[in-house]
Amino acid sequence: MSLNLLILGGLLTTTTGCGDDTTTTDSGVTDADTDTDTDTDTDTDTDTDTDTDTDTDTDTDTDTDTDTDTDTDTDTDTDTDTDTDTDTDTDTDTDTDTDTDTDSFVGHVVEPTGATPASGSLSIDLRSLTLGDESLDLDASYYTGTVESDGTFSVPLGTPDEADLVELDPENLPGFMALLTVGVVFSDGDGNGEYDDGEDFLGANLSRWVVYGAGTVPTGWPEGWALVDAHIFDEGEGAEPDFYPMTDDVEVTLSGLVVDAATLGGTWEKTNSGGGGPPGPAPAEERMVVIGLDENFEPDFDLNYADALMAATWSLDLTGSPGELFQLASAETEGFDLYGAYATGVVYVDFDSSGDFNLGGAGSDSVTGATACTRDGDAVLPAYIGAPTSAPAGLIMSAFGFTGGWNLMVVNDEDTTDTGKTAPAMKGGGDEGGGPPEVVDPADYGSLVVNSDCTL
Repeated sequence: MSLNLLILGGLLTTTTGCGDDTTTTDSGVTDADTDTDTDTDTDTDTDTDTDTDTDTDTDTDTDTDTDTDTDTDTDTDTDTDTDTDTDTDTDTDTDTDTDTDTDSFVGHVVEPTGATPASGSLSIDLRSLTLGDESLDLDASYYTGTVESDGTFSVPLGTPDEADLVELDPENLPGFMALLTVGVVFSDGDGNGEYDDGEDFLGANLSRWVVYGAGTVPTGWPEGWALVDAHIFDEGEGAEPDFYPMTDDVEVTLSGLVVDAATLGGTWEKTNSGGGGPPGPAPAEERMVVIGLDENFEPDFDLNYADALMAATWSLDLTGSPGELFQLASAETEGFDLYGAYATGVVYVDFDSSGDFNLGGAGSDSVTGATACTRDGDAVLPAYIGAPTSAPAGLIMSAFGFTGGWNLMVVNDEDTTDTGKTAPAMKGGGDEGGGPPEVVDPADYGSLVVNSDCTL
């Protein structure tokens, strides 16, 4: 911006009148000539002053523009420094997210076939595992998550405090520090995300412990978080653990749910060799009855759970609870309480053609001694197991593959319990079994065989 200044100078013009040309006075003529010369000199000085003022205005404009440019440069430098610091903070947040995604316990839950669906909000709690000589139990809660409506879960993990790590085996693995946890799925009655005594224990996968290792890590063991199968319930001793990455999808069966109905079936061959019963024109039919066992594991013929005609292919339905449940395991001896009831399938000849099992009196039915077996020839025993009432019971059911409600157990021979009662011995169980009792997969409930070689 320029400043214009205009200075107007006056032009002084002096006009003299003409006298008489014939005047002869010498002194008057001389004075008039002198005045005219003086006026001409004054006009010349005024033009010079105007040029000088114009030059001064041009210099002032140039100085003002220079000051404005300097202010603009200073503002630009300040803004650039501030933006750079903010971007650095954002990068730090990104690193934190990456660690969380890497260390998570992920998987899904599965409801047993025929089980009453779970109700309410389900949560999963990673709790430290306490291993006793004869029992399992849970200790402190470390990480929790929610089971989504589609059955999936993802539990973010962090780095445990050093105080939470224990030296697992000071003698054989000195300096190896670890935290052992197991993911427990439960019905979160109080909504606090942690499993509490009295809440429904629904399931755990004891072949996928969630373990953090630190310190002097043994060769072959991963450092940090890993999934571990310690084989503590497998047959034999001394099996080396197997390790799996945390990205594996872990399946947790909701064994604490109750299966109140089960259908058994398969194939049949005649088991009666003849003889016994009244004569008749038509051969008597063979049937199977499922009879309950009492608290002493003796047949109770008043507890008749199902009765079905034997044919080339056959089936029978077990429905509802068998009634009174007995203590199958005691916390005092086994380290956990477990309640249930056993039953047994008995093949008989229906001599009176009544369609009902009838012992005693005229025309009474005759037991052939046969029962139902797996395709491998092992006799099976229906067992109704009550829903777990404590964490140790729930852990044992998860470890052995039991579900609440009806199960099929594989039988070996008879065994004597700590109370002196004679009970069916489960295959794989007992002091010499070398492993947990064997449970028939529900998918094989319809593939049983009945013949003269399958007996109790």
